[in-house]
Amino acid sequence: MSFHFFMAQTASCSHLTRGCSPDLAAIDVPGWQVQLVEDAGVSLLVLTADTNAEYFPPHASPDNWLALVVQGEARLFSGDETEIADGVDCSPGDFISFGANTYHSWELLEGPLKIVLSKVAG
Repeated sequence: MSFHFFMAQTASCSHLTRGCSPDLAAIDVPGWQVQLVEDAGVSLLVLTADTNAEYFPPHASPDNWLALVVQGEARLFSGDETEIADGVDCSPGDFISFGANTYHSWELLEGPLKIVLSKVAG
């Protein structure tokens, strides 16, 4: 089990409290799951795919995101909601910036896959 640790300042010092991390939630694409934490003005999303995950079709977010590939390998495609034009292979340690409303899709190359994405909460 993982936890969400909260650190806050009191009048004389900082202190820690521990809460439960949010559960992984399945999404509409078989083999893919997300975990979302929002705190301190930041949204942190963990996107995971198991070794048998299906192709994640084109989608977009109205927000800007910054991502880090933590585990596994995937091909990230760009394009629009109906046609994919370009793709790059991503592996652990790669950073990805997603502009707002940019369509993209994923193909798992080697799993399991874990990508951590962050954005300004709101």
